[in-house]
Amino acid sequence: MITGVSSRPVHLVISDGKVEFRDARELWGMDAVETEHAIKREFRDSAVLTIGPAGENKVPYACIGHEEWRQFGRTGAGAVMGSKGVKAITFIPVSKAVDVADDKAYQDLVRNLSSKPSRTQA
Repeated sequence: MITGVSSRPVHLVISDGKVEFRDARELWGMDAVETEHAIKREFRDSAVLTIGPAGENKVPYACIGHEEWRQFGRTGAGAVMGSKGVKAITFIPVSKAVDVADDKAYQDLVRNLSSKPSRTQA
């Protein structure tokens, strides 16, 4: 949960349970895709959420961009990020391993899902 408002644009970098607040003034004014490209030059294998000028200007229907063409829209979440002064949030994976509580049930589920024809194949 993000509380409060930053006095300057910030870029949050989250890794291994820690949050780093970086200055994002050089990113302010960029669109969401430009921002993501700029961040991914430094954090290549990361997941990045960004806002563009609509979010910065708190447009009520502003979206959050992710993976260039994906948008979290319709709720104005981009305006919320902008109102807090957050230009981007970067998640750096420490490990891609996922603990599964019941490995046999998980494997059965994967096998079952992958054995059924998709709707496009029917």
